[in-house]
Amino acid sequence: MINFLKKKETQFVAVCDVDEKRNNKAKQLIDQTYKNSDCRTYHDFREFLENEKLDAVSIALPDHWHAIISVAVANKGMDIYGEKPLARSIKEGRAIVDAAEQNNIIWQTGSWQRSVPNFHHACELVRNGRLGKITYVEVGLPDGGKSIGTPPVMPVPEGLDWNFWLGPAPTRSYKRKGCHLGCSFFFCQFFQGWD
Repeated sequence: MINFLKKKETQFVAVCDVDEKRNNKAKQLIDQTYKNSDCRTYHDFREFLENEKLDAVSIALPDHWHAIISVAVANKGMDIYGEKPLARSIKEGRAIVDAAEQNNIIWQTGSWQRSVPNFHHACELVRNGRLGKITYVEVGLPDGGKSIGTPPVMPVPEGLDWNFWLGPAPTRSYKRKGCHLGCSFFFCQFFQGWD
């Protein structure tokens, strides 16, 4: 959101989050940037989609919500900039692509990391043959989240609708590091399990 706020071609008019603190923080940042208090907040994406008539929506939420909300946004005829991954399965991905095509909207998956100079430089080295013939590639992730440890179960913070945050995902106890930015390591189980 911060990078979009720097662009004159974009204007945020509303935010939606099931976490009241995050919603208020986003609104405050948007209002401060535009020097007004016009940004509207929503708790439920369905209400957001009913009330807002927008050109585009930026979707930045847990992976298990990507397909449901993306299809709903596409069906309202709004273009989408969404975080990677597009979806968790081929079926979900197909549903998003079908909705985008049926509604003639644009979907862009944000893979900003591929745009930073060191990634471009690495690609140029390979494409220009500077590394010779590549015969083996090994990918290393920082540590797969192991240094984070296994977070303890905690009470759900006031203002967070944990059941709505879970949505279509399996029911789980709240763990602070398994919510919001930590969900890739714990909730989504990309690198290690929740428990």
